[in-house]
Amino acid sequence: MPGTVLARIEGFPARSGPLNLEVHRGEVILLEGPNGCGKTSLLRALAGLSAPLAPKTVTVAGQDPRTLPANLLAAMVGVALQDPRESLVGLTVSGEFRLRGLEVPTEVTAWADRDVATLSSGEARRVSLTVAEAGGTPLLLLDEPTEGLDAGARTRLLALVEAARQRGAVVAADHDGLLNDVATRRVRLGETPATGREDFPRAGTDILLRAPAHAVRLGSRALSLPEVTLPAGLHALAGPNGSGKSTLLLRLAGLRHSEGVLLAGAHPEAGHESRLLLPHAGDLFTRAKVSDELGGPDLAGLVPTELFDRHPLALSAGEAERVALAKTMGRPARLYLLDEPEAHLDAVGRSVLVSLIARRVSEGAVVVVATHDAALLQLAHSVVRLEGP
Repeated sequence: MPGTVLARIEGFPARSGPLNLEVHRGEVILLEGPNGCGKTSLLRALAGLSAPLAPKTVTVAGQDPRTLPANLLAAMVGVALQDPRESLVGLTVSGEFRLRGLEVPTEVTAWADRDVATLSSGEARRVSLTVAEAGGTPLLLLDEPTEGLDAGARTRLLALVEAARQRGAVVAADHDGLLNDVATRRVRLGETPATGREDFPRAGTDILLRAPAHAVRLGSRALSLPEVTLPAGLHALAGPNGSGKSTLLLRLAGLRHSEGVLLAGAHPEAGHESRLLLPHAGDLFTRAKVSDELGGPDLAGLVPTELFDRHPLALSAGEAERVALAKTMGRPARLYLLDEPEAHLDAVGRSVLVSLIARRVSEGAVVVVATHDAALLQLAHSVVRLEGP
């Protein structure tokens, strides 16, 4: 028998047609569908936040969350947003909890004094999830909660979801598949086309990118970055959250701690031979239209033409990631450095990304990705492993 109704949405304009949804106590509802189909909008509606798509009516515990005082809403709904840094408002990790009248959980006590701005994307995700769950609310909303998480954090996420289900209900959007087995119900907001698979090119033989081992300090932390010697091909950086993957990408780009880094015998910035994509795709956007961001046709084939006249900041996270990848990889270069390029992409986007990486590798480029994605790790010609902090 269904449990008590915790939330109700009527007339949500999903791509597959108007959607009515009831959330019952004891449920884990998984929202599915391609980029731009409305998963984030539905979650934001339940959280009482503005969104591009809005239902006719939304209630949580019988009340419209948009009209509730913040303290009452916070007691009813916990939310971990798609961009974890949107959820973080304190200067330090411990401050995130003190501002909410909460004790710092054991999960993040080791980071209690860390400045939020110094967290890696995976660490920021872990903090935002812990903040969302720590309030003990009956309804927990998770928007792509697996993005950027290492293996240990993914295991803890499953435990968090189960605890929240026992307490009330969970509604989550996820492209990763981690939550498939724990979902009690799956709701599709649109259909994702089937994708094919093509042969992946082999790595080159000549070493093009060299970087000696290097020790760096980030605030109070010391990181040991490994030696890198890479030929043309796809190469992955793997390691737990906070191990220095993003820092190593910046080093290989010649932007920070770049002593001794050489790309085909020259500094990576010489002749703009390298192209770098970091998290937060929206940081790359400066124009009013997607077509202007691309500066012409989408040579990478990543961006659907129906997005060309849209404002870049009005895109879903997956759509924005496609535009950022097209800007980064749409023009030939010797070296591409990609920080979690699969983030927020649906199955079609991930398939196009792999095809584009294959094209650049076949042209003789070095492609380095920092990732936790099993599919990219399996495709990689080599994996550079970084140790934990």
